[in-house]
Amino acid sequence: MNRKVYLLSLLLILMAVGSISAKVIYGGHTVSREFSRYLWRINIVMNLAGKGTRAKVRLTLPKDNERQTVYNEHFENDEMVFYIRERELTKNRVGFWRSELLDGTKSIQYTFSAQLKSLIYTLPGNLRLPDDPYNAYPPEFRVWLDPSTFIQSQDLAIKKYLKKIVGKEKNAALVMRKLYDFVTGQVRYRSEKGSKDAKATLNKLTADCGGQSRLFAALSRAAGVPSRIVGGLILTG
Repeated sequence: MNRKVYLLSLLLILMAVGSISAKVIYGGHTVSREFSRYLWRINIVMNLAGKGTRAKVRLTLPKDNERQTVYNEHFENDEMVFYIRERELTKNRVGFWRSELLDGTKSIQYTFSAQLKSLIYTLPGNLRLPDDPYNAYPPEFRVWLDPSTFIQSQDLAIKKYLKKIVGKEKNAALVMRKLYDFVTGQVRYRSEKGSKDAKATLNKLTADCGGQSRLFAALSRAAGVPSRIVGGLILTG
């Protein structure tokens, strides 16, 4: 090999190694796999049919957080009025499509890209539930301890069943495991119309994912764990 070519190749390799080393040492980069990443392009299509009446469609939109980065959003409105609002309490982004006179059919779409990260959350083994949850957590968490229309965490039946499930256990990880095992093991899944609340789910021990989630949240709040319902899309490769 020509000596000059050899020296030039060696110089380029050393420059590349030096650049990577600088990024690792000074730039906070890493050469190891920190977490799994998944890139998705999602297209949501909603077909509407109206008979000359007012119509309004609401869709909670994804937002950036530690688990996902959302970009390349695109909305197809089909001549409907469209706007986005942020909820004051939850800070959720909600898209609205509105028509004062929906006659016939319309097709509206929401398309976006998402870079997802696979993260694992663990509870410390020695973490115990507080005796006074309202004062143990920040004030903004209290709304997730209070009962609501569909999550009746202060209902006597909910409290009675909580005691039956967890007894006197105060270890946070064990309590949450017992509640999870109860809901997933004892509440039979069944697709249903409408929204079944936590109390009705406990009475019937059958519900769809919404009813199961509300019962889990109600039991968690009754145990002193701030809890709220979240929704999303199930993505499969």
